[in-house]
Amino acid sequence: MSRALDKDTIASLNASDFQKVYDDIVKVFDPCFSLGHELIDFELLGKGQLPENVNTVVLENSVGIPKIKLIQAFVIARKVFFNFKDLGPKYSKEIRDATSIILLTDPEHLTACNARKRLVQSIRKKTVFELGLELKSELRFVDSLLTSHLNRHTKSPTLWSHRRWLLEFGQSKDLPLDVSRDLTSVVMVAAERHPRNYYAWSHMRWLMESVEGGETTYLTIIYNVKKWCLGHPGDTSGWSFLLSCLSSPTFLTATSPISRNSLICEEVLGMAISLKWKEESLWVFLRTLVASGNITDKCRFAFLQTLEDFKESSDDAKGQRISQSAHEWYLEYGQNMPPHSIKT
Repeated sequence: MSRALDKDTIASLNASDFQKVYDDIVKVFDPCFSLGHELIDFELLGKGQLPENVNTVVLENSVGIPKIKLIQAFVIARKVFFNFKDLGPKYSKEIRDATSIILLTDPEHLTACNARKRLVQSIRKKTVFELGLELKSELRFVDSLLTSHLNRHTKSPTLWSHRRWLLEFGQSKDLPLDVSRDLTSVVMVAAERHPRNYYAWSHMRWLMESVEGGETTYLTIIYNVKKWCLGHPGDTSGWSFLLSCLSSPTFLTATSPISRNSLICEEVLGMAISLKWKEESLWVFLRTLVASGNITDKCRFAFLQTLEDFKESSDDAKGQRISQSAHEWYLEYGQNMPPHSIKT
């Protein structure tokens, strides 16, 4: 959301009942708002999309809020927050409501995030079950912001950092992580909303350190990531994450890593040829995977032959440039890149 205000917006700020707007928007953050505790999909609406006296529009788990209404609510939220932020958990509802509005308006508001951390820390004396419910509620709020149609929120380093802090706090209390769920329900959705989402995939790299369930779970995650990347062939952050998984000790010490790597390489290469993909990030993935040495000779020859075919295609300048670059990189680095240590 842009921070710039036009003249009409300023006029509206001077003419509305801010408190009612604040109260109406705060209601959608109530944990009981969504059936099944699904994530809320927020979207900011432009001027004229809703009647002037309507502050929110709700359709199942989707919530539309006019930008001007959110700004009006922010004015009240800021006052409430600074009135109560130092008064402790006794006023947790006021603090939580105010910071919800603040972070929906400005995802980089570190003071608001820190206030919510203190609220989480204040529940330490509760049972593990109660603590789990509190963390689940806070994660639902953060994940809703990270996966909504809000461009600044999906790539917010402050929100991703807050999410990591919540998970680490839960781990310190022996609460389990569901890495597979986080991948499909949070990381992939955020990466869909904002392409090449470095912060989302960096968060996933950290989550991979906590994968439980052995080889099967790890391979399922790799399968889901590969499927996502094939649906987003130009997303360099997704391919980079997939490559890191395929070169990890966990994968390379699993059953038949060379065979699994080769199958992935063949599938990606086949799709690229069939659909004539020219996205450079995809070919960077392929050249690096082939250069790792952890694939079959058949797969390596198929990759090199494809590069030759592209170079000989006189009517495809982009394909020639990408194939030439990939081939030169492979010749310079691939021949001297020893295979990773793998399970025999």
